[in-house]
Amino acid sequence: MKSVLTFLVVCSFIIYGCENKVQTTALDKPVKVFVSWPGGEALPHYVWNKDSDKPEGIEPDLIELILKHAGLEYTYISNYNSKTGTDPRITAITSGKADVSIRGITITPSRSELVDFSMPYYQDGIGALVKRTSIINSVNDLKGKKVYAVDFTTAYSWAQKNLTSSALICHKEDSIYISPEQLLEIDSIDAFLIDYTFLKYQSKRHQSLRVLDQKLTAEPLGIAVSKKNPALLIKINNSIRALSKSGELQKVIERFDK
Repeated sequence: MKSVLTFLVVCSFIIYGCENKVQTTALDKPVKVFVSWPGGEALPHYVWNKDSDKPEGIEPDLIELILKHAGLEYTYISNYNSKTGTDPRITAITSGKADVSIRGITITPSRSELVDFSMPYYQDGIGALVKRTSIINSVNDLKGKKVYAVDFTTAYSWAQKNLTSSALICHKEDSIYISPEQLLEIDSIDAFLIDYTFLKYQSKRHQSLRVLDQKLTAEPLGIAVSKKNPALLIKINNSIRALSKSGELQKVIERFDK
């Protein structure tokens, strides 16, 4: 974990070091945070029970810690509905519904054209979930298989580039939704690609499934922030640095590795 935190701090100075040139402005309204919607779940990242007034999980705990440290009030956006084929984590911000978004978002050049990103708070990577009885044991074994990925994720982009001989499958909006875990259990797909931390959690909930040992990529996760609010980005990054130094940030993100 210490090496991960060192990586994140180094990245912050390389990628975000010029942010202090931006003039700060008053932040007198509660920060609008998008994580999910009531009924949504992707533990250990987040879960929003329908009978609760806010989401729970590692990332809600993390954003609350950061915003409280920055002395900012916040409110969760619960009624945002994204358009089909878009990334709700990004469009929640570009549409003006939210000021920040935190939901396992990998920092990428294409996303950085639409939103600003905080310094990384965790390094994750793409993982592969398969049946426990599967003969798939490495990335090479995925070739020619039926592979499921969510279309707006880096896992989907990675599969398009690296698994050209495989059948890449994603959910069709006009069809009945069946979870990738269920599709694996009934042999409709051979593998499910998404964040390694999420798949590790799913493998504990589904004893018939397992995660390949290796991460297929190394990806820094960041908090997406509206480009219209550079002062907020500065406050968030300052809080991340301070919380990293005090060890409080590590106490939250180390839960990803349990």
